[in-house]
Amino acid sequence: MIDSAEDIAHKLKRGAREARSADKTVKRYWAGWRIFLSYGLENDLAAKAGIPYDENNVWHLSVSWNGGYPVEEARNELKQLVIRLGVPEDKREGFEVAKMANSPQVTHWVWKEGES
Repeated sequence: MIDSAEDIAHKLKRGAREARSADKTVKRYWAGWRIFLSYGLENDLAAKAGIPYDENNVWHLSVSWNGGYPVEEARNELKQLVIRLGVPEDKREGFEVAKMANSPQVTHWVWKEGES
């Protein structure tokens, strides 16, 4: 049994807020995913998501497949995590940046705190 999406979202957000002052990202492996969450200014990805550069309340989630978990169940868990993290409905699909050779595809979500 794995931790629930709600528990993981809470732990990730708490960790990212605490790591913000150290300009760090929280990393976790869960349900077959490698997950990174940061909170603060994300200039390049914020611009891609249509968020002004001067915003400092920006969440950035990036996720790549790590394996070791049933794929369909992992996809469903990830969808629930995205919701529990507070990603606005119109941004829940995420986006991908250019894939580099021999590296896993990474999906990103960028949103402002309190955005709905």
